[in-house]
Amino acid sequence: AAAAAAVVLAVATAADGASVVEPTELRYAVVANYSIEPLDVQGLFYDAARDELLKSSGCTGQSRLERRAAADLRVVRTLRDFDDRRFLEGVSVSHGVVYQLTYTQRRVTLHDADTLAERGELPYPPGVTQGWGLCHDGDDHTGYAMFTNGSEYTMALDAATFELVAHARVTQRGRPLPRLNAVQCPLRGLVAANVWHREYVAFYDASA
Repeated sequence: AAAAAAVVLAVATAADGASVVEPTELRYAVVANYSIEPLDVQGLFYDAARDELLKSSGCTGQSRLERRAAADLRVVRTLRDFDDRRFLEGVSVSHGVVYQLTYTQRRVTLHDADTLAERGELPYPPGVTQGWGLCHDGDDHTGYAMFTNGSEYTMALDAATFELVAHARVTQRGRPLPRLNAVQCPLRGLVAANVWHREYVAFYDASA
């Protein structure tokens, strides 16, 4: 039987704490489950151009970055060449570049979207010690990289330099919504985040 879960339309608040709208709760149904063992999924990105999933798995000493066919989850390409200290987290793709977060190593590694070969890395903004989720807001070069670190804040980073541009506190009915985890950017200005250890997804207006 399909399992029901909640979708929460949360509120992103500006730096002054002023809320935007009252959130609404919706429902959705899980229609299928897929096993993609052996390692936990930390980051997942759907590459529509290739009809493939880009999956990152975090485990110190065993982290890997994979491309899998969306239809049957068959592994197309795998990259395991990470040093033992690197724990992979969220992943996103923009303009032919894969942006791969690390959990506590305070840097994002850049990879070629076709070969997954590493191109370089960028440091996290000052004071940011963890990386959890990442998505790119918009398809053009004016978009931002939307970044979460397990707190109730979402950060808008310059997509080219990873420098902090702005940040917003996400609240639900006036209360902080912490543990924002993996994120997707389905529409310009909209962020969808799963909440760690909670059975719902929060959608919020990143433009706030």
